Amino acid sequence: MSPELRAPDPSPSASEPIPRPAGPTSGGAVAPCRSGRNVAVIVGVVVVVVVAAFATLVGVPSFGAAATPPAAAPSSGLAAAGTIGPGCNPESAKYATPTALLIPNSNPSGSVAPGDHVNVTFEFKVDAETIKPNAVGINVYTPTVFTSLPEVGGGSYPATFNNHTFTIPGPVWVPLSFDKLVTSNVTFLGGASATLSTQKVGIMADTPYGTLKLEFRWSWNITYPNGTFDQGPWTVPSLTFSQGVVLPSIFKPAPYVDLTNESPANDYIGSVYTMDLSGDVSDRNFYIEFETQAGALKAAEWQNDTASTNATFVATIPLLGFGGSLTPGLYLVHIHDSCGAMLYSKRVTLTYAPYAIVNFVTTPSGCGTVTFDGTPYTNGEFANVTPGSTPYSYAFHACTGYTISNWSFEGALRQGMTGEVVVSAGGTFIANFKPG
Repeated sequence: MSPELRAPDPSPSASEPIPRPAGPTSGGAVAPCRSGRNVAVIVGVVVVVVVAAFATLVGVPSFGAAATPPAAAPSSGLAAAGTIGPGCNPESAKYATPTALLIPNSNPSGSVAPGDHVNVTFEFKVDAETIKPNAVGINVYTPTVFTSLPEVGGGSYPATFNNHTFTIPGPVWVPLSFDKLVTSNVTFLGGASATLSTQKVGIMADTPYGTLKLEFRWSWNITYPNGTFDQGPWTVPSLTFSQGVVLPSIFKPAPYVDLTNESPANDYIGSVYTMDLSGDVSDRNFYIEFETQAGALKAAEWQNDTASTNATFVATIPLLGFGGSLTPGLYLVHIHDSCGAMLYSKRVTLTYAPYAIVNFVTTPSGCGTVTFDGTPYTNGEFANVTPGSTPYSYAFHACTGYTISNWSFEGALRQGMTGEVVVSAGGTFIANFKPG
């Protein structure tokens, strides 16, 4: 997958991003320029509404969800000990998303009508503390960027940027603008906060961790057919962090990892999700999560590319919940680097497969059977069944002089009511008999 295809625009009616002149370069938020219709701009407390589904390549975790927990405590939100990559900021572990954007801004007030234009610009520049002078020629990759301008009565006016590849030209602000034609009457909620967010997906660059530091900011502008306009303020890049409200807008981006291929967006429960990665992957650790839309973790694991010179790495995770329990629906697969940055968030819709194989293992191997759905099975035999939420009955029949000791399940089998097992996908039924 090329960088330009990392996250398609979920808004088919949106126009293409177009460059516009950068805003003021002096520090501090400037007062809004008012010309024509009056716009009152008041900085308020941001309220973040996480959209449930927005593109095949970008999923939506809650802002309070853990991003890179250690293997022993997958909900802690901290990077695992010993996996912090070169150049990682140890303080970034507390942010959960150290290279993502969540920046509040003043919201416009007043109304817009068909024929007006709402223009949003976000931009970045190289921070003075960066190790690479001017960083000329380095590519910076942004995922889909969402801006939200709250409206009276609920809802918000969206402007969405496709993922984009920038090439740093020098020590200047590098902008990207999105111009959207207003097609219906909208009244903005004065006093609310607008937001710009990458929804926890990180910014990446073609350079190792710690060698580049960037500052991000954004602004909005409303223009009217008569030539007048209302200019919103520019946000001020900062190191401020407040979970669910604002993330630092000055940080070191993650090294670029390209997702060249991935599993289909529609798959079966119990299948293995595969991601082919290239770029900065050799001798790197990656943390992979499988979770529900609401952020409930279903599976997670660290994977390490042990090769020191390779240019590709295949990361995988079984699409199966803890304990073999999973139901059809929309799920998310996240991949993080060892510094905590979420590199990609993928949506996958899961259904039951047409059939599932249940293998039977008994010990001793020649003693005892498992009666599954009315049919007895001995060691090494298997049943071809239809997976689903309806449980299958089971019972044990020991040979003379033996009794059932214990039993367990592997794969996508889980205990239901007494004497019942639910089959979400293939798995193994293990029965152990003992003398007695």
